Amino acid sequence: MPAPANAQRSPQHGGASSSGELRPVVAGFDPQRLPIAVLPLDDEPAASWAVRFAHRYQMGVRSLFASMGITVSAWTLQNFQSGLAGHHEALCDALGLPQQRLFEPSALSLASKAALDQYFTEYRPLHARNKPGSRFCPQCLADRGGGWKHLWQQPLSMVCLEHEAYLRTECPGCTGRPWSSRAWLDSSAPGWECARLLKGVQKGPRRRIPRCGFDLRNSVTDEGVASKSAVNTQQLINRLIDADAQTDIRWPLFDQEFPFPDVLALLFEVLSASDPRDGGSPYSLGADPQWQVSRMYDGVAILSETDPFAANEHLLRALGRHSRQAPLYASRAAAHTTHNPILTHIVLSANVATLSPSKQLTYRTASRRPGYPTDATRRPNQGLTPRERELSLAWIPQMLWPGTISEHLRKDDLDRATDALLLGRLGSNRSWQYLAIENQLPASFRTRPPARLRWLQKRDLWDTLHQELEEVAVRLAADPPPIDYHKRRLRTFDGEWVQSCTSRIVAQAGSPVPGIDSREWARLFWATYTGGDVRLAPAPLGIPSVPNEHADRHVSLVDRPEVTALLQEIRRCIEDAAGEEDGGPLTWAPRLVPLERDFAVGESSVLVRALRLQVLTH
Repeated sequence: MPAPANAQRSPQHGGASSSGELRPVVAGFDPQRLPIAVLPLDDEPAASWAVRFAHRYQMGVRSLFASMGITVSAWTLQNFQSGLAGHHEALCDALGLPQQRLFEPSALSLASKAALDQYFTEYRPLHARNKPGSRFCPQCLADRGGGWKHLWQQPLSMVCLEHEAYLRTECPGCTGRPWSSRAWLDSSAPGWECARLLKGVQKGPRRRIPRCGFDLRNSVTDEGVASKSAVNTQQLINRLIDADAQTDIRWPLFDQEFPFPDVLALLFEVLSASDPRDGGSPYSLGADPQWQVSRMYDGVAILSETDPFAANEHLLRALGRHSRQAPLYASRAAAHTTHNPILTHIVLSANVATLSPSKQLTYRTASRRPGYPTDATRRPNQGLTPRERELSLAWIPQMLWPGTISEHLRKDDLDRATDALLLGRLGSNRSWQYLAIENQLPASFRTRPPARLRWLQKRDLWDTLHQELEEVAVRLAADPPPIDYHKRRLRTFDGEWVQSCTSRIVAQAGSPVPGIDSREWARLFWATYTGGDVRLAPAPLGIPSVPNEHADRHVSLVDRPEVTALLQEIRRCIEDAAGEEDGGPLTWAPRLVPLERDFAVGESSVLVRALRLQVLTH
């Protein structure tokens, strides 16, 4: 018998034991160590090892652990392994092992659980977790002497790659799911025998409910043999799961690159799109592995395409036309659900011709990655989270900056105000009336955007304007304006107050340009400060029409230093009265420089190329 692993803990010959009694130790023999050790196997759960250990000594699990001073009567299958965590030292002494963590799941098992938990957290937060249980491979049970695996407890384990066979989900003798109750821990049967208690047994005194006792090693059938495609699918999923944590590796698809979690989530979304043949959840351990693999085929087919239109055909067969995973509508309910970016890109890119211009703005179909509008939610102890795809109205003036939209796309100069509303609609479900009021426009202005969209469509100019608006949005997101136009519109909402402040400043400093009265200076200040048009200014500043020479004079005046100094004095008066200082410049315009395309696809890594080759040859 070898010396104990922790000799410093064993009493020396003639020493006192922990109970205070003398215990002789001869030639290094430790009476506390069990004579025959049953070591844990790779990726073996603690409950499976306990059953094998107890069967070796023809004892129950409870009695075996009681002999080692460990009480397990209150433990269940869910907390059995965590309950043993505090007794690893005693277990290592009994097994003659150095101090270590026992019953650790394999890396693939941990990665599989983490990938599925991440999917549930992000996409299906209300999904009910799986009940206890395990799948199994009969040949693996025979090879491992009744030892089970952590990996079999994961719903993504559908095929045994070692024996190229589908995993079994139930016992052929009683049709029960293995390890679904504590009865497996209350039996002294070997690990390959089903320990499920049979139902429908006549009750009476001193009657013991019989157990199934079916030898799970004998459940090998020809129906369980997996095809080559099924084996390849399981290998692909395992490799994707292994690479899921590598954030620097991306999957090239449709001239773009997507992170591996999005690729995995696509397969999971396809699997969740329909219910199993026997009911239940598609992610339960009781779901048929063959059915799961067949659903994964559709997801792999989507990944194998290089064109969104061809991928959309597979998507329609897998999800349907109006599925929850990739809907083709712009309702507000879509903003409350997380959608897979790859499926979203496919369904919106392939159906952009059927969408109205308003929906195209909402989905931002002119961008490289169309998507659904996101919702702004208020979390505890936090402010309102920003919406990811829509533009802040603080970035948009009442009139778009000159030169941002081509001249041939406008009927008149007021179309710049309409284009500002179109820009505010990008990536959002905001109504036209809401946008008009936020831009300090009359509520009746809500009819101008639809009319402008119809005018552009009749002349085949809509696609051009849509692309230019998208480029302006990308520019603003990359370089936000240093001006909060929304707050400036609120500060100058009262036109009479603006005129009163202007009159007081002009009376004190004098007019730098002869022939221009205080009301004209108020109009110039309001248009410069808010980025608006005097025809749309609040009363009494607004005027019905502005002659061209009048507008040209306003533009030329702003560039003069003495005029800028006067406008800054008026601005200081307005902001002091509002009790809020604006640190931005008096006026601002975006830089009209060529945009650098994002999402550029670089050279794929060896792993990505290998995975894509496996998908294409599936």
